[in-house]
Amino acid sequence: TYMVDGEVYKSYDVEYGAAITPEAEPTKAGYKFSGWSYIPSKMPAEDVTVVGTFTQEAEVKNNVSYEIVGGNASVTHVDNAKGEIKIEESVEINGKTYQVTSIADGAFQGCTGLTSIELPNTITTIGKNAFDGCSGLIIIKIGKGIKEIGSKAFANIGNSKARTRAEDTALKVYCEAEVLPSTAADAFENTPIDKATLYVADGLVDVYKLVMPWNGFGTIVGLSTGINSVIIDSEDAMIFDMQGNRLDNVRKGVNIIRTRDGKTKKMIVK
Repeated sequence: TYMVDGEVYKSYDVEYGAAITPEAEPTKAGYKFSGWSYIPSKMPAEDVTVVGTFTQEAEVKNNVSYEIVGGNASVTHVDNAKGEIKIEESVEINGKTYQVTSIADGAFQGCTGLTSIELPNTITTIGKNAFDGCSGLIIIKIGKGIKEIGSKAFANIGNSKARTRAEDTALKVYCEAEVLPSTAADAFENTPIDKATLYVADGLVDVYKLVMPWNGFGTIVGLSTGINSVIIDSEDAMIFDMQGNRLDNVRKGVNIIRTRDGKTKKMIVK
């Protein structure tokens, strides 16, 4: 009897002592077959059950490998990621569109050339060691949907050389989560977050300052209130929002700068 994914694939009688010719391995579009389990060369005195399974093949798009997990897509591996990478909210696999909801364990591990990563709002889980050892990573953007960050997910972002770079360029982590995500205490192990700036939802700043490992960041500020100052040529310049309301400082979005000579300039703060 041949079983595939728990169901009977083929079943027939073979005379005791007769040679057994294994069945050809089945195929399934978008999947790979595990191969048959052990098959004796000759039929023994008892029944023989042979098993095999199908697993979803990884879909590779722009050097990013995706697999289907629970009806959604997961980033499972990135081949030698370099520079700035933005993960999209959805991906098409075998003609069907899947929402990208997770970064698998070790997906970007050891990608030393990666400098910036942006994760969409659909990502809810970042697995263990997902970005472990990404020594060049200095910009991390995490979307609103994040709920869980695994052990050492952002660990070892830098050896001694990378630590110097992080100090010079002010490593920045943007976490737009509307609720504090469940985060392993060692998520940033051996990463110089004491030199880094963490940007979070305005109403959660005080919460992050109390909870490990987030409270290890050197600076924690609100996403829309993190601007400390703006240099304007005219000391008599005034700042307004789009509705004409006077502002004390620039804010996220569109700002109108009006100088003493009556000229105006539009400033967009992202």
